[in-house]
Amino acid sequence: MLLLEAGLTPFYRLLAVYSQNYVLALALVFLIQFAYNFPRSYPQHRLEARATLFLSLAYFGWEFWFALNRYIALFSSDHVYFRPVYAGYFMAAVLLIAPVAFLRQTIATDSRDVSWWRKLWNPQGREARGARAFVGVFGILFLLGLMNVGLDYRLPPIFYYAAMSFGILIALWWFAINYINFIPVGISVQVKISVLSLTLFLALLGSTGWFIAPPYSAIFQPALQDRQTLRFTPAGAGGYTAEEVGFNFEEDLGEKLVLSVDDAQRFQKVDFPFSFLGTQYKELYIGNAGIISIGTNFSLPNLQAEHIHHPIIVPLLVDLDPQRAADSGGVFMRVDESNQRLIVTWYNVPALYFPSKRYTFQAVLYQNGVFEFTYNGLPAPYAYSADNAPQAMPWFRGFVSGQSGSIHAGGCSLPGSCLPGRQTVVQNYYWEFRQHLNQLMLPLATIIVGGSLILLIGLPLLLNYSINRPLKTLTRGVNAMEDGNLSIELTVQQNDEIGYLTSAFNKMAARLNMLVSDLENQVEKRTDELAQANEKLQKQLWEIEILQAELKEQAVRDPLTNAYNRRFFYEILSREIHKMEREAAPLSIIMIDIDHFKAVNDRYGHAAGDMVLVGLVRMIQQQIRRSDVLCRYGGEEFVLLLPGMGLQDAYRRAEVLRTACENMAFMDDDLTVQVTISIGVVTYQEDTPDMEKLLRKVDRAVYDAKNCGRNCTIVLE
Repeated sequence: MLLLEAGLTPFYRLLAVYSQNYVLALALVFLIQFAYNFPRSYPQHRLEARATLFLSLAYFGWEFWFALNRYIALFSSDHVYFRPVYAGYFMAAVLLIAPVAFLRQTIATDSRDVSWWRKLWNPQGREARGARAFVGVFGILFLLGLMNVGLDYRLPPIFYYAAMSFGILIALWWFAINYINFIPVGISVQVKISVLSLTLFLALLGSTGWFIAPPYSAIFQPALQDRQTLRFTPAGAGGYTAEEVGFNFEEDLGEKLVLSVDDAQRFQKVDFPFSFLGTQYKELYIGNAGIISIGTNFSLPNLQAEHIHHPIIVPLLVDLDPQRAADSGGVFMRVDESNQRLIVTWYNVPALYFPSKRYTFQAVLYQNGVFEFTYNGLPAPYAYSADNAPQAMPWFRGFVSGQSGSIHAGGCSLPGSCLPGRQTVVQNYYWEFRQHLNQLMLPLATIIVGGSLILLIGLPLLLNYSINRPLKTLTRGVNAMEDGNLSIELTVQQNDEIGYLTSAFNKMAARLNMLVSDLENQVEKRTDELAQANEKLQKQLWEIEILQAELKEQAVRDPLTNAYNRRFFYEILSREIHKMEREAAPLSIIMIDIDHFKAVNDRYGHAAGDMVLVGLVRMIQQQIRRSDVLCRYGGEEFVLLLPGMGLQDAYRRAEVLRTACENMAFMDDDLTVQVTISIGVVTYQEDTPDMEKLLRKVDRAVYDAKNCGRNCTIVLE
């Protein structure tokens, strides 16, 4: 809706603007109830939740009723009216309910017998931390509500639209991250990567649009000539003809009118007989925005309606602020001595939205219906922006009969292409600006929509094919091996890290199966000879024990790097956790992920990737203690178990490893490769009492390190 508001012409823009608030109000009904049910509903909040439900529904009903009345007024009588100031306060108040509800949920979820402010400052438990995280998400929406109130106090629209666009994007991203991290069931890698990619894609294109739109808008300059006089003469067909005549600016300005930007003082009545399109009028209304309304007063917002039902003459429609003009500036009016001419001059008047831009132009009306426009001080270049209201810039000039025609189109060029006899003659600069802007925005919008569809559909399919399916296959193989099936052989689906692991798994399974089979055959054969060859059997048993020890060592070692493998890591971690609980000793885990490792394989080949893995393991083993355990956790992921080491010492050790890797070059013959690593550090705590929670926590720390730009260390307490 914000995109439609910023990209459409005034009338169609209203259709989007009118619907924004009641759609937001309906969303708030569900979001507030979500707040009172995350992570669960509490009996002590039941009455409060019902009260806020009633309040949010009442607010939605009011917004819907108000929007409906605005639509009825727009389509039935072409009347445009804006939201009252108090409506913005209502919205901000309702938006505040959600963060307050999450604060209440945080306090209720934390079961400790401590003060409420300590629960909010440092919540304990996953659910309490999740509830407090949502306070920030909905706090952003509340701040955006305050920005909406700021529009009534002259907040620059460009700040408002920038805050709304980026604020909503940040809030949605933060909401998705918190929801993924704190829901009871886990989220697959496929979903996480898809959400991240789509959000980054939208953020990149949205930021690009915001950066390139202002300079592109500045290129547009209307065909508005200074020191020019246009004369409009009644035509025989009932309309007017427009032509350029010799420049003539009346220096005698006359009396100064008291006009301002307040609705009650935008127009001032002047008694002057004037014939317009065959009708004789006695009253004219001079406005601050370069408008002369004929016969009756005029509401400036109605210019955004589809049709204008009052005859108006517009030398140049731009919202001006006469109160900011100097003593010599302002809006002036004079009737000549013969009472045949009315001269209206907007002299050196600053624009309301751009006070540095000052305008001087003049309209001369003759009793017989002839009128002239003279421009004698236009502030080129003009500041056009998609974020400002149409009347903030030179919108249009000409006249409207009040009976037919619309100003929301290309109109004509004055003087030149206007057909004689037309009853509405408007040169619409704002429409021309929109046409100019759409040449940029339409391709960008096409890229956004098309790219989003590709990321929503194509990326999940690609990830499912390239990552999820091979990982599930490998997981099934590991489970089968755990159940004792050593004859299993998995299909290598991809020639990548997962494919390498699958191939290594097949080799290990085959070797183990062969060794176990040979062992069983030897034992069976030797059993028959026990009585006759006891001494020989003892020797063979000793050989078998050595072979079993070698097999066990091979089963817990990574064949490439000689680091311990993931299975051994789980065994040693379980033992260390029990040992730590008995002895009350600290235990820390460092997880290491090589940055852009796939790019190394793609650029230099898998042999270079293997060289980096082996070199990295060798460097780490030189930096750690003998009691520390280094394991290869995944393709380019390693975990380091640090028994007896606290969080701060573990962080310092991680930084030593990260710096050493950053300054290290992996060389083989004439090939030199340099890589960096992202590190996550955690320490066993009461809120992570089991192994799986501890591993998810350190994995999230590595994930945060990746998002922070890589080549850094993230500590999760």
